[in-house]
Amino acid sequence: MKKIIKKLFLITFVLVSVFSVSFFIKGNYKRQNPKLSPNVLGLPDSYDNLEVDIKFNDNLYRVNWYEIGNIDNLFLLVNSDKLTSQEFKEKEMCIFLSSGGYYKTDYSPTGLLISEYKEISPFVNSSLANGIFSVNDFATPRITPQVPRDRLRMALQAGPLLKENNGFKNLSLKNDEEARRVVLGVTGENKAIFMIFYNPESVFIGPYLKDLPEIIKEFENETGIVFADAMNLDGGTPTTFNKKTQILQNQQ
Repeated sequence: MKKIIKKLFLITFVLVSVFSVSFFIKGNYKRQNPKLSPNVLGLPDSYDNLEVDIKFNDNLYRVNWYEIGNIDNLFLLVNSDKLTSQEFKEKEMCIFLSSGGYYKTDYSPTGLLISEYKEISPFVNSSLANGIFSVNDFATPRITPQVPRDRLRMALQAGPLLKENNGFKNLSLKNDEEARRVVLGVTGENKAIFMIFYNPESVFIGPYLKDLPEIIKEFENETGIVFADAMNLDGGTPTTFNKKTQILQNQQ
């Protein structure tokens, strides 16, 4: 197993464009009850500074990841004010921020989106956006091909599914390209982990979407983290992945 790098690594870019749907964790907050406002509490730093390099088909990809220590601290929101990621981070006091799923030209979501029990956008049939990430009343994160029937605090439709019920998917895609990828995985222990895959020499370049299942398999081998399910969230220059030791923002 390669040694996992745990050093400070910071890349900054001038950012003037906007992103639409985002996951985030607020600093100094913890949800006490789904119906009540969060109260003050901290989160450990140990979830933050994690990265590893993966070699696949003679290409080197760096993977940064963030494990959600307490799923009740994770929020999903539409950036309706069209703030930059830095503006959004400051407004919401985020200690972690990641772009979410696909969006239309008017920045509205393209599929199911539920935020704090409110449905903002309905489910749509899609061969590409064939995954649903959700968190229910029991604070259980799941990735499923169908919308769960229980009461959901949050849900996001994106995709494609990369791993389902411990089995990796075979993807056949048109118009695939090398691009930075944001991925979400859930382990058998119900831990949600956000990842971003990119070329360390050119941070807006990354793997082909069709190669992500095999690259995630290599990630599992390198880190010992094994997912029960995983799905693609977003890709390309609009992606944002912002944590204390890593800032990868969307391109102008």
